[in-house]
Amino acid sequence: MRQNKQRTGILEKEFFIIDKAGFEQIYLQYWEGMFAFCLSSIKDEEHSKEIVQDVFKSLWERRDELRLIEVERYLIRSVKLKTFEYIRNKVTRQQHLDNISNTREEHYVDNSMIADELAEKISMLIDSLPKQCKNVFRMSRE
Repeated sequence: MRQNKQRTGILEKEFFIIDKAGFEQIYLQYWEGMFAFCLSSIKDEEHSKEIVQDVFKSLWERRDELRLIEVERYLIRSVKLKTFEYIRNKVTRQQHLDNISNTREEHYVDNSMIADELAEKISMLIDSLPKQCKNVFRMSRE
């Protein structure tokens, strides 16, 4: 990780250029803290690891276009945003699952009522058949 100076107007800012060695250094320095924050928020170790890895993956993929002045601040903000996004999506998924579950129950109740009504109609139709036809039908079905 090298520092480059860039003059913008009167202010002189230093930004980090992320190379392979710099990335490894950043990863080793910040991974554990980012993971701890994420785990304390969502209480799921696997998803926490995944979120932190996504942040580092994004950092590596965007290393050429990023002009970071404060790497730690960038990483903390990124992991917070990813964690909150995960929580928001989890809530949304749960709401969808609840809606589907409620819809299924209503659908099954409707199907059960329809099946009962249909069985009743069939029974009435069978009873209206002549005696011999009724006996033949019942023997073939029951």
